[in-house]
Amino acid sequence: ACSVYNFGTTSETYAVRCSIGSSYAQNVTVSGHAPGTRRYVTFPNWTAAQRGSFSVSCSSRLADQNQANNRKSGSVTVGVSDVGCTRVLAPSGSLDSGSVVTPACSVYNFGSNAVSYTVRCRVGGSYTQDVTVSSHAPGTRRYVTFPNWTAAQRGTFPVTCSTRLDDANPDNNRSSGSVIVNVTDVGVSRLL
Repeated sequence: ACSVYNFGTTSETYAVRCSIGSSYAQNVTVSGHAPGTRRYVTFPNWTAAQRGSFSVSCSSRLADQNQANNRKSGSVTVGVSDVGCTRVLAPSGSLDSGSVVTPACSVYNFGSNAVSYTVRCRVGGSYTQDVTVSSHAPGTRRYVTFPNWTAAQRGTFPVTCSTRLDDANPDNNRSSGSVIVNVTDVGVSRLL
């Protein structure tokens, strides 16, 4: 969108062009623009599909007496939000029943913006905990810990950690592993 002003003394009908980078260029027509008035001009939607900085310009296409005020330029920076869980760190391997473990995972900010988000950890069907990661800087890794989990039952349990941010790449949001809980129990069965 842009704002145009008729500095002249007669009503005008003319085209206005908006360009963004090299991939977007749209024209719209302004009809019956009265002298001494401002108009707000909108263009078809633009999808910010690529990250980076892009030039933006809007220009009136009327051949008038003052060409110097026919164009305004600026820029837009497109960032990407993308965090992912890169690895489940704990619990893993084999544990004895009754063991108390601090679940943990590693997360990475693959995007270009600092973001805050929730990370969820699940162990089997009995443990689900969420924690908040605040102001995670782009291009950095964070170590995330959850409240303690007690290995109470014997068996093999899936362990998943996942970021809970609606971001550009949902495929990297989840990491999985497993933990085996054994029962260590040796006793004297009889006296000889």
